[in-house]
This record gives sequence, structure tokens and C-alpha cells, in this order.
Amino acid sequence: MISMYSYTLDAVERMSQNQDVESLIEVLSSESELDVRVSAAEKLGKLGDERALVPLVAAVRDTYIPVHEAVVEAVAQFGEKAVTLLAASLFDEEMQQDYPYDSWKLIAALARIGGPQVADALISNIDSDSCYGLIHSVNALGTIGDPRAIPSLIDVLKIDNRDTRQAAATALGEINDIRAIEPLINAYHEGIPYTEDCIISAIEAISDNNKLDNELLDKVNLILKNWYDQRARLAELNRNRNPELDDW
Repeated sequence: MISMYSYTLDAVERMSQNQDVESLIEVLSSESELDVRVSAAEKLGKLGDERALVPLVAAVRDTYIPVHEAVVEAVAQFGEKAVTLLAASLFDEEMQQDYPYDSWKLIAALARIGGPQVADALISNIDSDSCYGLIHSVNALGTIGDPRAIPSLIDVLKIDNRDTRQAAATALGEINDIRAIEPLINAYHEGIPYTEDCIISAIEAISDNNKLDNELLDKVNLILKNWYDQRARLAELNRNRNPELDDW
């Protein structure tokens, strides 16, 4: 329930000093100024009292970004204890139906915590038929770097969509697993516009940090040569059209 009472920063400071968790929770859900609510979230995170965890997880979806960001940091202080609640909110049918665009906020909180349990939740999300926040989940998995996400990310890479393909390629490059090279090469050859840069960057990152067998190395070298030859031709064409440009 939202409190209509407006609190002050001084009041929040006193609550924190007195470890008055219940009052700080009330401030968080009140109609106080944003800086007051941000301060309440920060204090709750520092106190680490588990009574605050459920209200904090609920507040992750706050409309106001400064409050959301402060709450994410506070929730992260609880570590794995928060993951189950965040994942349950992400997969909640009512949330998905009524507030689908809030999913990125929950994913941001999960990503801030990280770890295998979070990776499991995000992999389940992108594997589900009713996935919400697909690109945010993919980005988070790349940041976490759990190689168990590779098969699911390869499936996302196959989606015929520029944005999802860019995200999947970037995440695969960040995880840096050799299993992704062949699917990345295949995705490159499909030629979806504006995805090539991300795909080539991922292939380079993986091939630079892993030992490839000769057959795969030949494939990588060929596609990189073709890519840079193409870039050189386009640069030359651009210079011919615009002689005043020294570089492109």
C-alpha cells in the first residue's frame, strides 16, 4: 500500500540510525520526493534486514529510474537470497500479461547479482515460449559469462531479426566459447543488414582467445579476409565519391 505521507531525508537518516526497517519500507513505497525514496532504498540495502527483501523486490519495477537503480543496488546486497524472488516475478503470468515492459528491470536486478543461479533463470527465460525481455536476458547472460548459455544463445542467433542477432552475437563473443564460431559464421553468411560488425567482432574475440583446429581456422581466416576486403573496397569507393575525405 502506498503511503500518502511525504518524508524528509533527515527522517530517513534517523530511521536508519534506529534500524527502523519497517518505517524505511514505508518511505520506499510513499509519495515522498525521489531523493528521499532513493535514500530509503540505499539504507535498506546497507542494513541487510531480510524483512526488506520482498518490498525491495517489488520496488525493482518502480516507474522512476533513480529509485529503480537504487533498489537494484539494495537488492544486490542480499545476493542469492533475492534471486528466487526476482525470478518468480519475472515468470509471473500477471506481470507478463499486464506489465511486460517491466521485465527488463527485473533482469537488470538479476544481472547485478550474477552467478549460476541467475544464469539458470535467464536461460529458462530465453528458452520459454513466452519470453519477455529477450534482448535484456541475452545481454545479461553475456555479462555473466556462463558457458551453459551457449546453446540457448545460438538459438537466439538464428532468429531472423537484426536486434536479437546483434545481442546474441555480442553475448557469444563475451562468453568466448569455441562452440559459437560455426553458428556465427553461418549467421554472417545469412547477411542480415547491420549485424555483420557484431558477428565479426565475436568471431575475432573467440578465435583470438582459443586454439582452433586447422579446418576451423581456415574458415575463420577466410571469412575475416572477405570481411576486411569488403570494407576496403567500400572505403575506396567512398573516397572516390568524396575525394576530400582522407579516411572512411
